[in-house]
Amino acid sequence: MSRAVLSLGSNLGDREGNIRSALKSLALLPGTAVVKASSLYETDPVGCTDQPVFLNAAVLVDTGLSPRALLGACLGIEAALGRVRRFKNGPRTIDI
Repeated sequence: MSRAVLSLGSNLGDREGNIRSALKSLALLPGTAVVKASSLYETDPVGCTDQPVFLNAAVLVDTGLSPRALLGACLGIEAALGRVRRFKNGPRTIDI
């Protein structure tokens, strides 16, 4: 079992709902448990600044997944929650 710290961010749609859905999805990953999650906090966008403010959180997970498998699972959660990668630092429904 390994421990990982993940950051989550959303600036499109129901930002809080997107982050909560991502947390629920992370908890459902095989061999993975959410140990602790931070409070939600807002941050200004970086790079492409002409977009909505981000809502962010950090989460601590214990997982039996390899780093590569955890990354793949996070990308799958992003896709399931509607993430479309149009350009670097652009707006997003969820970023893990």
